[in-house]
Amino acid sequence: MVYKEWSRLPNFLDTDGASFYFGDERCVRTDSPLSNYSMTARTLFSGEKRSLVSIFRIEGESNDPTEAAKKYEKILPITIDILLLTVGDDGHIASIFPNSELLFDKVNRVATTVMPGDFLSRITITPLVIAQAKNIFVLAPGKEKLKILTELLNNRVTSIQIPAFLALHGTWFINKKINTINKLD
Repeated sequence: MVYKEWSRLPNFLDTDGASFYFGDERCVRTDSPLSNYSMTARTLFSGEKRSLVSIFRIEGESNDPTEAAKKYEKILPITIDILLLTVGDDGHIASIFPNSELLFDKVNRVATTVMPGDFLSRITITPLVIAQAKNIFVLAPGKEKLKILTELLNNRVTSIQIPAFLALHGTWFINKKINTINKLD
């Protein structure tokens, strides 16, 4: 796991004034194993490290996910310096799933959504936040993720089919190797 490895680096949190934000969160309690915040609290920001940085989490446990999304949108900076995303096996990124109406949202920076076939609400950043990020890093390990990247690079799919297209211009980490992908026009 990347977060565990980062937490072992002696000067990872020597980032004077750094703030950490989340790209998405499931609408679960903070102690749930499904919570992104819980996972990062256990790994990346465990123990004394938590007091060294500012962490702004999405309140997924809220009784009103729409209100929690609005609240998070107010604290999320306009531009993210470093955006770390992962790609799902279906090509989703953050909680922007294939064929999602969020792909067409030109107004909101944070919104609620539901993964197809799942009834668990989520709160996620939108394509606007991804487009405005200064640097994007995409974790996409495994053969399925490499297949998704290949399909995107060869224009075999659209951004509607594979939302990971939104981060195609970022640096992709595949199979323990760094691959910088720049789409040529």
